[in-house]
Amino acid sequence: MKFFYLKRRFWVTVFAGLLVLGWVVKKAHVGEVVGYLKEADPLWFSGAFACSVGSYICIGEIMKTLIKATRRNLTRASAYLIAFVSTVVNYVMSVGGISGLTVKVYLLSKKKIPAGETLSISVIHGFFTNTIAVFIVVAGCFFTVRLKIFTGGIAIPVFFIVCCALFFGFLCTAVVVSNRVRELCWLLLKKIAEVVPGPGRIKGFFSRLDGAFRCFHESMLFLTKSTGGLARTAAYALADWVLMFGCLYLSFLAVHYNVSPELLIVGFCTGLLVSLISLIPGGLGIYEGSMVGVFYLMGLDYEKSLAAVMIYRLLYFFIPAVVGLVLLGRELVVD
Repeated sequence: MKFFYLKRRFWVTVFAGLLVLGWVVKKAHVGEVVGYLKEADPLWFSGAFACSVGSYICIGEIMKTLIKATRRNLTRASAYLIAFVSTVVNYVMSVGGISGLTVKVYLLSKKKIPAGETLSISVIHGFFTNTIAVFIVVAGCFFTVRLKIFTGGIAIPVFFIVCCALFFGFLCTAVVVSNRVRELCWLLLKKIAEVVPGPGRIKGFFSRLDGAFRCFHESMLFLTKSTGGLARTAAYALADWVLMFGCLYLSFLAVHYNVSPELLIVGFCTGLLVSLISLIPGGLGIYEGSMVGVFYLMGLDYEKSLAAVMIYRLLYFFIPAVVGLVLLGRELVVD
């Protein structure tokens, strides 16, 4: 497995993100932003950091719970490491040529856990995480309309976003709970692979893929019967999102800016949507700019919002990303 952060395109997109971030910072009175950061309340700052750590612990517990539900043995430390590293890699998935799922499959295969079971674990995890994300998006759109934050023809794109979010949530639910839907999705993907040039031309490709799907399907059946494991997974997934939002909320308190949760949800939802479509690792620059821009349009102070968002991004994304990439590099070097 190659180091994706040694690829030129990775650093090109990082540089582009830094340029965007520089432009966002340039729009502010830098002296004021620096002043707010220097005067950040240590207590609230520590609380935001604790929320960040707690969120990643919840992600690790989800991994541990689901692996235990498959009757596989994996230490909590290993589960935390694999969950943390694969989550970090997802930040750079769009340009790194490697996804968090790929890393998860690779690292768990070293623990003798088949790729099919890893995929089923990821699907269950993604189901709960994405379902909650759908509610966040819907809540953000609701408050956008309710608080009359934007005027004009905003109702149409908001309605479109809500419909897409609900459809995606419905599809995830159907894949998890319905054997028939899983089989139909699998047949559809096979049909697409048959007509698209690529791996499908490799001898034995579909037979190996069928074997992987059977393993995945059996694991899904087994996991969905573990009601206790699913309940704990749902609880950890909810706690993960609550702590992630708490990190943002406490970051604002750290710069002595008490903002209503409704406004923060709108900005939080905006950052979430932007991160899904950004081609830049972690949405660098784009994420900060979109959140701060939305907060500014809602009447919040630009400099204080920028300082708070920078603290949030530092604690929840940048520090974990650096630590995660170092840990991933260590795992790859060991091989």
